[in-house]
Amino acid sequence: MKAAVYYADTDCLLDAARFEAARSAVSRERREKTDRMRFPQSKRLSLGAGLLLMRALSDAGLDPNRSGTAEGERGKPYLTAYPEVCFNLSHSGRFAMCVIADAQTGCDIERIGEARPEIAKRFFDGEEIRDIFGTEEPFRTRLFYRYWTLKESYIKCLGLGMGAALNSFRIRESETGITVLDGEGILPYSLIVPACPDGYAAACCFACTADPITVETETVDLVNFIDKCLS
Repeated sequence: MKAAVYYADTDCLLDAARFEAARSAVSRERREKTDRMRFPQSKRLSLGAGLLLMRALSDAGLDPNRSGTAEGERGKPYLTAYPEVCFNLSHSGRFAMCVIADAQTGCDIERIGEARPEIAKRFFDGEEIRDIFGTEEPFRTRLFYRYWTLKESYIKCLGLGMGAALNSFRIRESETGITVLDGEGILPYSLIVPACPDGYAAACCFACTADPITVETETVDLVNFIDKCLS
């Protein structure tokens, strides 16, 4: 199975003219979503994610100008023009992320801060908690965010959003890969940890057990892409 992961630093949108150019390039739905956001940083991240989706569609040989979205039964977005295309978006800090794949997918990116015991104890499985807090720094913090992004990517792949309990399943890593389990056993999903920007953690989940999963990653220059969209 093939997948592509895109990242973009959205700080280039601090420039007001460039922000407006980006806003004019994305779909109506993305503009409306961006306009509803309260904080400037959230607006930049929203536009960055929309631009990455357009880039992913272009690379897939599809029309990036047909990137309008709607929400499915569980609230997971899909492309109205290309409902068969599987994608997901995420953002944190100043980076946006997009994954596009041959199967249902979810992704998550998080800026690395501190390992937070209260969060782990509330949302993580017992084995995950023991793994994290049985480890010394700096590995403890890295493992905390590794588990967090893996679990979020699985939730987003299912399209459950905040409606699923993060401690109702657990992540297990082995020499053969990363799997997700619940009380019944291993679930039919594959998880990966793609390369990502320094200071961040990222993960992707796919609704398949294909082996191997070929994943290409790219950091997109939004300035050049915006200029290309408007040329």
